[in-house]
Amino acid sequence: MLLIDGAYLFVGSKELQKQTNRRLMLNDRTVPALLQFMQHHTQNVFSQRHYVTAEHDKASIQSRHSLYAALKKNGVSVDIRGFKKKQVNCP
Repeated sequence: MLLIDGAYLFVGSKELQKQTNRRLMLNDRTVPALLQFMQHHTQNVFSQRHYVTAEHDKASIQSRHSLYAALKKNGVSVDIRGFKKKQVNCP
């Protein structure tokens, strides 16, 4: 099983972009290559693929719509949740 945390994916991609001076674009062409790369290097076939992320609002979801569509097209379930609100207890 492959479980991708959206926040960690973007944090890692920012570091990779800094190191290579190239922008990482996840789309219909690169998502299958990424999945194949991960399977090859882990020597596992991922029978289940899940992507979990939290978004602030519908605008955030719309801005990443093409990524979510590419993931779904490549057999990855996409679970989009809202951010948890912190509860502050005052004494």
